[in-house]
Amino acid sequence: MNVTSQKLNGAEIGEHLEAIAKLRIDIFREYPYLYKGNPSYEKKYVQTYADSKQAVVILAWDGSVLAGVMTGIPLQDEMEEFKTPFAAEPYPLESIYYLGELLFYPAYRDKGHGSVMLGQMEDYVRDIGGFQHLTCATVVRPDSHPQRPVGFKPIERFLNHANFFKLEKTVVSLPWPELDGETRTHDLQLWMKHLD
Repeated sequence: MNVTSQKLNGAEIGEHLEAIAKLRIDIFREYPYLYKGNPSYEKKYVQTYADSKQAVVILAWDGSVLAGVMTGIPLQDEMEEFKTPFAAEPYPLESIYYLGELLFYPAYRDKGHGSVMLGQMEDYVRDIGGFQHLTCATVVRPDSHPQRPVGFKPIERFLNHANFFKLEKTVVSLPWPELDGETRTHDLQLWMKHLD
């Protein structure tokens, strides 16, 4: 297993829309998302990153197989639902860079690839300049959720290890269709990391 990374901006992202959308749909079917994805919506969402001048997508490849993806975009270029909660926080929107997701297929997890890609993302954000903070969001589910797998490893442990901290009172509420076909509104907890 020889995983290599590829950093994409602008039109380069557009060339991989379908592959990124498929990966998102595949992985977001898992707990805690339980998301019944739609390819057309997913491609439209990823296009947001292609349209943002300072967005980046980092792809992880195992040969010709797409193993994972990490996305980042200035918070000002994200959906309003992600910007509004920061009105109660002391951080200017223009100083925040949003990490959309860090996703790997199961065979590539717990092998250090996520830490490598996060480091690459942080280097990219420092290089473009103007951003003092990283933020990301995690799905809030109770530990007693009936679809929580045995041995589930929450990403919050990774975030804590990477020096992110929870913005305790700052959440985003978003609806999405779950695997049973029902659309439900979910809370996403926001996290923050100060860049050096």
